[in-house]
Amino acid sequence: MAVSDNLLKNGTAYPVTWNGMSTFPKFRFHTFQVVEGKTGFTKTKYNSKLFDRLETSKSDHNGSFLILSLAGDSAMVNFSRNLDYRGLTSGGIVIGGIQFGGGDEEVLESKDNYAALIETKPTETAWKLVVTKNYGTEVGSNFFGWLTDGNRRIDIKAVFDYQEPGKKGAMELMMGSEFWHKGFEFFEDARSIGAVQLGPNKKQFVIWLANDLDPLTELVLASSCIGLLRDFMIVLQ
Repeated sequence: MAVSDNLLKNGTAYPVTWNGMSTFPKFRFHTFQVVEGKTGFTKTKYNSKLFDRLETSKSDHNGSFLILSLAGDSAMVNFSRNLDYRGLTSGGIVIGGIQFGGGDEEVLESKDNYAALIETKPTETAWKLVVTKNYGTEVGSNFFGWLTDGNRRIDIKAVFDYQEPGKKGAMELMMGSEFWHKGFEFFEDARSIGAVQLGPNKKQFVIWLANDLDPLTELVLASSCIGLLRDFMIVLQ
């Protein structure tokens, strides 16, 4: 994915690996490794009526994970994510969430909210991470994200482009480039200090970190990237 020039020049890209595919994979990259993780059941509600074009759905889940560095630093992360959707089917009949006849749906509004609390040791700090996406014909398209300990603020931006744009891949063709974001990039004082790419191929799971980060900032960014990767990753088999 496309990242800022200063991160390309003054940062390092680390491939992310893991074995198997549990509910929370034990990701490894650079000097960091997830040693335990769990997620709760996803709760989903869906509503549509026969001969009614309007359909709505809601889902939410939460979980936690522990990440360690080779230096002995650790972070405990508790997270939650909820999605709200309203849309109109283009004719036809909807039964049990399945459309018979008609065409594509119109998305009126889709809200996607991710939040996490990151607690670090042995340096005891607490950081809050928030990422929100919102798009649809009634609201347009917007995104915001941030990471803070109450004193520092790190802004998070969604990335929709590749570093070297070429032919559209399978995900662009299926979902549209404007909706499928490739990853997230982190900025402090307008300088890029990290990024995470979300796939879809295994070689495209990558985390960038600036080379001049102090150990605490590196741990907090690593924890944030892993949390976002777990929840937003796209894997093509």
